[in-house]
Amino acid sequence: MATSEEQELMAKIGSLASKINRHKAQQHNTKFGYHGPGRNRYRNKTLVLNGQSGSAQSVDANAASNSTSPSWVSKTDRHLQLINSAIYEKEAQSRSNAIEQTHRHRQLQKDNREKSKLANFARQNANHVAASSSASASAPKFEITVNGIHFHVLKGGNKLVKLPDDVNPPTATPKVAFIGGVRFHRTRNGNLVRHGIVRAQQQLLSKGTCPEGDSCDLSHEVTEERTPLCLHFAKGKCINPSCPYVHAQHTQSDPVCRAFGIYGYCDKGAQCPERHVYECPDFSNAGVCKMKGCKRPHIERASVLRRAGNRPSPEEMDDISSDDDFAADSDDIDSDGVEEFIGKDEVEDARFSEQTDFIGF
Repeated sequence: MATSEEQELMAKIGSLASKINRHKAQQHNTKFGYHGPGRNRYRNKTLVLNGQSGSAQSVDANAASNSTSPSWVSKTDRHLQLINSAIYEKEAQSRSNAIEQTHRHRQLQKDNREKSKLANFARQNANHVAASSSASASAPKFEITVNGIHFHVLKGGNKLVKLPDDVNPPTATPKVAFIGGVRFHRTRNGNLVRHGIVRAQQQLLSKGTCPEGDSCDLSHEVTEERTPLCLHFAKGKCINPSCPYVHAQHTQSDPVCRAFGIYGYCDKGAQCPERHVYECPDFSNAGVCKMKGCKRPHIERASVLRRAGNRPSPEEMDDISSDDDFAADSDDIDSDGVEEFIGKDEVEDARFSEQTDFIGF
């Protein structure tokens, strides 16, 4: 027979089980029941007494709480984060600086690899080059032949210049040539310039920064001969005291400078009566572009020219082009601009000549 304690314990267990079952039954019944419309919830409720005194106190309390509470910035990086705004600004600035330094370091490594490839190519062809260059004592030490055209290697391998007695036209030089695994681009004179120099020059002119940063040993002087006009100054809205672009008085009806539009260089600089902009000069001035594969922006200016009454005729456009322009192509690199960007012939690349695994040009 069960003792009194066991009977009491069983009674408690039974009552507890019945309570649990009743609670579950109530939850199951109310889960699908109708609760009716919910009441609106109001936050920041205040009791205003005696006119504006309470509102003034509440405003002061809210202002004090807002001034003491720090601002936060939400950031999603693998997961959602809530960061203090001051800390976020510091981290963002340091992150951008680190990304820029990494980009410059990679560009420098790529530039060194290109020079190393060109040096190895010259070393493998040293006997042939030495035999061809021994006839003249004043000639450079190395010559490279590309498609039957002989080039002098100058400026530490950054530029290949055709021999003075070469009779081939500029178009005989390939637009893009890979010499020893290094890519070179053709200039309007038929010479070749290393791709790294062209890329650095384009980025310097377009963004005002060089991808190699302070470690670059080339000229970073931006002259008005190869700098476009300031569009904000033309509209009378330039407020930058250190604006890097040329400030010259021009109207939208002025023709586009062909030399600057095609080659990115005009020796007249700011004194040029025509506009220095990155547009296709033939299409902007005459509405027709005859250059095959022209990659320059084609902006329709017919209405502007008609209002100005100075739309040039096709005969006038034929007179604008020179013989040198027909000899070169629209994608060729400006020789004068690259010459100023690289520097003088006497200034050789010290890093290229001092390293033991390179061969001096």
